[in-house]
Amino acid sequence: MTASYLDDFRPVSVRQSADVDPRVAGLTVPTTLRTTGTGNRRTNELTKHYTYWNYIGLSRRAEFCASYFPMCGIPVATRNGAAHLTAGQRAHLRREYGFIAQGVQDDVEPVDDSHPFLRLLQDPNGEDTWCEFAFEAFLFWYLTGELYIWAIPNALGVPAQLWVVPTHWVSRVYSKSGELVRYDVIPDGDYTRLEEIPPEEMLCGRLKSPHSKIDGFSPLDAAPLWTDMVEWIETSRGQSMQNGSNPDLLIKLSEKYGDPKPETMDRLRERFRARMAGLKHHGEPLVVPPNIDVEKWSMTPREMDYPNSATQVRDTQLALHGVPPVVAGVSSDYTRATADAAHAVFCQVTANPMLRRWAGVLTKGARKFDERLVCWFDDCTPDDREFTLQQDKADFEMGALTPDEVRTMRNREPMGEPTYETGYVGGGKLPLSEEAQPEPLPEPEPPEPPVEDDDPEDEADPGDDGEDEDE
Repeated sequence: MTASYLDDFRPVSVRQSADVDPRVAGLTVPTTLRTTGTGNRRTNELTKHYTYWNYIGLSRRAEFCASYFPMCGIPVATRNGAAHLTAGQRAHLRREYGFIAQGVQDDVEPVDDSHPFLRLLQDPNGEDTWCEFAFEAFLFWYLTGELYIWAIPNALGVPAQLWVVPTHWVSRVYSKSGELVRYDVIPDGDYTRLEEIPPEEMLCGRLKSPHSKIDGFSPLDAAPLWTDMVEWIETSRGQSMQNGSNPDLLIKLSEKYGDPKPETMDRLRERFRARMAGLKHHGEPLVVPPNIDVEKWSMTPREMDYPNSATQVRDTQLALHGVPPVVAGVSSDYTRATADAAHAVFCQVTANPMLRRWAGVLTKGARKFDERLVCWFDDCTPDDREFTLQQDKADFEMGALTPDEVRTMRNREPMGEPTYETGYVGGGKLPLSEEAQPEPLPEPEPPEPPVEDDDPEDEADPGDDGEDEDE
C-alpha cells in the first residue's frame, strides 16, 4: 500500500447500516462511542519486532503460503440441487485440480480461470502481484494478529482493487449502540491523509484472542519475552564486539607503588581502557610495565555460553511461528529424509491451517461477486516419495499398474502398444492381455461305463463255436 492512492483516491459508495443485536453489542464494545483497534501502542510495538528470527519465521511462512493460488468454485448442491458428485466428477476434480481438502467438500465445481474474481486476485491493485499481495497479508496477519484488506469498489459496487492496509494504520469506530460505523486509516500517523472506509469495503481476518472479541492475538503477544531475549542476546554480543574481546581486567599493583593516589589509579585505568577497547585492538597482545599484574575479571562471550543460549532462543522463536529450523534455512546435520519430514510437518501443522484461514477471508471477497462462490486451497503436504515408490512397485508386480501408466506418471508419452497397455506379473513377466495368454486345455471327458444285458438268451454258450449241431 502506498501513500499515493490514499492521497488521490476517494471512493464513492453507499454506506449500508445494519441492525446489531444489543446482546452482541454489549459483548463486543461498550455502549459509548469509541475508537479502538490498531492505532495504539500494541500494534505499533509489534511491527518494530519484525527482526532477527521473527523476520525469518514470519517471512518463511508468508513466502511459502503466498506461492499457492486459490481455487474458486460453486457447490454443486447450489447449482442444480444435486446432493453429491458422481464418482466420475470426483475423479475429474482430483485429476485436474488435485486433492481438495481446504475447508470445502468435494461437491464443488471450479469456475473458469477467466472469472472476474480470479482475475482480480491475479492483479490485485495494479502495483502488487498475487505473491506480493498475499505475502503482505500474511505478514501483518501473523505479526499483529489482525488483517485488513481494502476492497475498493467500482461503479457497479464490486471490488476493483484490493489493498492490504498496514494494521497499525487502522482504527475501528463504533456507535453508542455497538454498531461498527467505519474504519479510520491514518498512514504513518499523518491525519491529513485520514481515510474513512465503510465496513462493507473492508475484508478482515483475526487470530482469536482469549482477552477480547474484537482484537487479534499474535504469536508475539503469546511469548514477548522470547522476542526480547533474542534482541538482548544480539545486543550483548554486539556490545562485546565493539568493546573488545575481554575489556574488563583486574590490575594488581605491587608493593613498590605503595598506596597510590586516586589520580594515579585513574590514569592507569584510562590508559588500559584506551589500549583494550575497540575492534581494531581485538586480539592484540597486552604489554604492561614491571610490578603490574593483569588478570581476567569478566568472562568472554564464549565463556558466557552465547552460542548455546542463542541456539535455544532461536529454536523457541521458530517454534513460536511453527517453522522447523531446516525450513528457516538452518541446515545442520540434516539428511534428505529428515528435511522432507520437517517440510511435511511444516505443511501439516502450519501452512495448511494458514491457507484454510486465508481461504475464508478470500471467500468473503468472492461473495461480493457471487453469493454462491467459495474459495479453497489444495493440501500442500508433499507426498511421501518412499511410500509412493513402494506402492507403485507393489502395484506393478501384481499387474495392477501398466507400463503406459508408469510413463504417464513420469510425464512421458505412452507407447500405445498392446504390451505396454497391460499389466505384468512376476516369474516370466508374461503379459496379461488375451493375445498373449495361452488357450486353456480342454478338460478330459470321463469314460463311459460298460452296458450290461440281462437277457440270458442273448448270452452265447462258451462252448458253442457258432456252428449248427447237425453239421
